[in-house]
Amino acid sequence: MNTRERGSKFRQYYPSLTEYYLTAGHCPHDEIPTEVNQLISDWMKSL
Repeated sequence: MNTRERGSKFRQYYPSLTEYYLTAGHCPHDEIPTEVNQLISDWMKSL
């Protein structure tokens, strides 16, 4: 699956979509928890 291409299609319908491409495998929350937690925290603060 080409995630960047797929993201482009999503942006057609959701122009305010924010994407982050992380260097991790199937479980980024286990592999790079600090980065994932920071992204989630930032998102929650923006609500």
